[in-house]
Amino acid sequence: MRLLPAVDIKNGVTLNLTDPANLIKKYVEAGVNFIHLVDLDRAYSTGNNDQLISELIASRSRND
Repeated sequence: MRLLPAVDIKNGVTLNLTDPANLIKKYVEAGVNFIHLVDLDRAYSTGNNDQLISELIASRSRND
């Protein structure tokens, strides 16, 4: 069985109020290859985290 960790982002932070970049870093250090990013603001039409998600993806792409 494969587990796919999700990072749920609302108002620029994860649901447990941590920095998404740090959470993603911990997942990658643990050997995770795929992460599901969820923009809860966009999902509920209350805004978006487009810039943050773009930066997170670009940051991980540079570190691969």
